[in-house]
Amino acid sequence: AASAQGMDERAALEARQEALLSAMLVDPQDLDTAFEHAAVSVRLDDYEAAVGTLERILVMAPESPAVLLELGVLYYRLGSFETARIYLQRAETAPGASPDVVEAARQFQAAIVTAEDPLKVSGIVTTGVRYQSNATAGPGERIVRLGGSLVLLSDTVIGKPDWNAFVAGNVHVSYDLGNQGDLLEADILFYGDRYLDTERLNSEMAEVTFGPSFNLARFDIDDARFGVYGIVGGVRLNGGNYSGTLGAGARLAIQPSSRSTVNAKIEYRHNWFRDSATYQTVSSRNGYEISGRLSQVLALDDTWSLRAAFLGGFENAKASFETNWHAGGALGAT
Repeated sequence: AASAQGMDERAALEARQEALLSAMLVDPQDLDTAFEHAAVSVRLDDYEAAVGTLERILVMAPESPAVLLELGVLYYRLGSFETARIYLQRAETAPGASPDVVEAARQFQAAIVTAEDPLKVSGIVTTGVRYQSNATAGPGERIVRLGGSLVLLSDTVIGKPDWNAFVAGNVHVSYDLGNQGDLLEADILFYGDRYLDTERLNSEMAEVTFGPSFNLARFDIDDARFGVYGIVGGVRLNGGNYSGTLGAGARLAIQPSSRSTVNAKIEYRHNWFRDSATYQTVSSRNGYEISGRLSQVLALDDTWSLRAAFLGGFENAKASFETNWHAGGALGAT
């Protein structure tokens, strides 16, 4: 229902835009019609049409602070930062410019400085406290049947509840190579926790992916990027090195429409595991893994969006009983 409503609203806006354009051709001096056409075009994300209309208005009102500001904002959205800066500076210094217009013009000029910086860094960090009813992932009873016989397990291996505190984060770094939108990108993932009682579960993990991504507009594929990257990762468990990873991957991101984004990636990882006094046989998992993921986010309207993901992979291990296939999927709404 939300999707149908959004489509009906867009169709109505497109019809209104067409009617306003016809009215403007009949009476080019009608500023009210021109302003409405620009506003409707912005709601349709048709920034080029809005720019064309506002520039015609500017011919008749060359020092209008509001028109100069809106043109600066539209050129900013189009990525034409130099042109945007010219209009924003004119809006800031235009006679009769209100304090709101001056402040907005300054904010967008500051945003242009940030956008033009080739180095971009963003990230998110999450921390919290968690309770698990079976933190050790062990059996619930001390007596189990193995090979037809009853065995009494020690207290160290049965399931136990515990609390832990954790921190997790993701940092994304990109550097504009100045070549038609090509970037050098890196992602840093990290996680660490500390348990209240079961110290052998204390863990730290970090993974870095890095490599170039290319703007596919050079091949007439708009709003799409293709990237290749290397993978380096490691896990520590109970105060010692547990596993390490080296690998490579490729990813594709494309926007089929203004409301839809599709991401796909495939990765190869070679994994090493280290035996220790606490974990004496984990080297049986040494081997490689091939995995893939396909996801899409679809915005139904300005409020609701849907997302879906499909993933799968194959893990080959030194011990045949550790070799496995896996697959999964997810659906959600925001």
